[in-house]
Amino acid sequence: MVRGQSAWLAGAIGCCLVAAPAQANSLLSWRYDRVTQRLEFSTTMPTQPQVQVLSEPPRIVVDLPGTVLGRPPESRDIVPVVGRESPVRQVRLGQFDPQTARLVIELYPEYAITPESVQVKAVGVNQWVLALPNDIGRAAVVRPSIDESQPGVIEGVQVTEGGLMLRLRGPVPTAQVRRSPDRREIWVDIPAALAARFQTETLNLASLGVLRLQAQQLQNQPPLTRLTLQVDEQSPDWQVTAQGQGLWLWPKPNRYGPEAATPTTSPVHRLRPLLPSLLPVIDSVEWDRTNNQVLLRANRPFSYSQSWEREPGLHFASLRMVLESVRLSPRAEQALKSIPGLQVLVESGPGHQVTLIWRPSQQMRLIGVQELAPQLLAVQLLPAGAAASQPPMSALARWLSSRRSSSVTATAPRRANPMVNLPRPAPGRQVVVIDPGHGGPDPGAIGIGGLREKDLVLDISRQVAALLEQQGIQVVMTRTADVDLGLEPRVALARQVNATLFVSIHANAINLSRPDVNGIETYYFHPGSYELAVELHRAMIRASGLADRGVRQARFYVIRNTPPTMPSVLLEVGFVTGAIDARFLASPEGRRAMAQGIAQGILRYLRVQR
Repeated sequence: MVRGQSAWLAGAIGCCLVAAPAQANSLLSWRYDRVTQRLEFSTTMPTQPQVQVLSEPPRIVVDLPGTVLGRPPESRDIVPVVGRESPVRQVRLGQFDPQTARLVIELYPEYAITPESVQVKAVGVNQWVLALPNDIGRAAVVRPSIDESQPGVIEGVQVTEGGLMLRLRGPVPTAQVRRSPDRREIWVDIPAALAARFQTETLNLASLGVLRLQAQQLQNQPPLTRLTLQVDEQSPDWQVTAQGQGLWLWPKPNRYGPEAATPTTSPVHRLRPLLPSLLPVIDSVEWDRTNNQVLLRANRPFSYSQSWEREPGLHFASLRMVLESVRLSPRAEQALKSIPGLQVLVESGPGHQVTLIWRPSQQMRLIGVQELAPQLLAVQLLPAGAAASQPPMSALARWLSSRRSSSVTATAPRRANPMVNLPRPAPGRQVVVIDPGHGGPDPGAIGIGGLREKDLVLDISRQVAALLEQQGIQVVMTRTADVDLGLEPRVALARQVNATLFVSIHANAINLSRPDVNGIETYYFHPGSYELAVELHRAMIRASGLADRGVRQARFYVIRNTPPTMPSVLLEVGFVTGAIDARFLASPEGRRAMAQGIAQGILRYLRVQR
């Protein structure tokens, strides 16, 4: 399963706004105003917000009893207003427990705030405001002493909507900004050390007009680090200022118009008119009939994500591609609409984002996306009746195929309909439905070494089923072979057998240029599924040792349409595009460990619930 990142806080320079669909008692909307430093939120029904002020790290926690979030947990880094000090680093939104939604205001480490200075006031029937003290930058703040004799350490860099924020540990030094004689590089010299884990290779800086960012420690005693920004020679100069426990870099505004920047105005609005000339441009779309693929070629490397969507009523899955910070030339857009047997929809999003939705037909199906080069993608197709056009199977797929053929007689037809001859649940026996994602012409995510999601989740699911059955649990699988299966039959099967639990198993992906992204995610929709999600997530982390990316709420079809009384979860067992996860999932030992973790989590949950 692949998902692009969701941009959910956007809008005016002084505030951030999010709205959620109303449901039962839920968080309707919330807004953080960066100018007035106020958190405003509303719910669909009355509640009584409860506020806590915590330290280490400093944060303000607002709990909403009896409130359901109704969407995945979210977080947003707060960009400070130019020329103004802000104590707020991040605002997070999550479901603390099945009955409590939670808002968290994260402060910078050097700030402390007293509980008496924070109050929530009702401003409407179901509306509240939490205002930070106006003097939080002065009297309301208790700053820990910093040893100025010790040099600072640059721990990381964060891309904001108007520039770059460098996070430092220790004293914040004075930096010097210069430009190379050919105007193609901007040098930022900082008298501080560079942390050993500092990384900049994967940053997407096109929206700032920066082609690449490099960091290098030039000397140790005294420490001196240089950040090099590769830019277009016509781009503006940059400047630096101290902000909280860090340094903020942003383009000078005087190159974008006669007006000067004011303390409450971000340069981002003057920056954007010049950006298109610096963005990667997809100017070539070629229909390669010989190899059954569509080639998308850009003039510079670009980032993308992909996901599969099966719309009700459509037999085959659609492919959604999200291209980050790119431009699509008119010629390329016209070529996309001329591919035989396919319908390609083009949607424009914020921040120069382009979304391509590839819809198959009876004549042409979709296999997936392969990154042939950093600036060249191939969308692989499968014409009807041309099975030989599929990409070579991975070692895992070949092993699964041989395992199926050795256990099925040559004359036995393969069942494509899992609803035929369903097992009848034994009286008083618990039934668990295991749902291996994707299947048939829908391979799901394709990762490193051709690792296919549909293959590895089928193997893990089979092992989970065997382990559960050894413990007396009756298991029904939505598919036991590589067959095409829509979303509705999976849910219908769970309803038909009156399942005790529903567990859908998937694998995650971003793209092959991001092997650094690894980890396990677990999703639930109904509040009654939260405890199952937590139990399974912990068990998978313990069994595999893979990174923990958290438990989240989401609206995936298979967990949203199961009955609220049937605990249902969707597991992402790792990233097939991640260097660590792919190696783990491609090995029989890794898949066996993951299956054992899932089975242990299910058994532990069922025993607790008895």
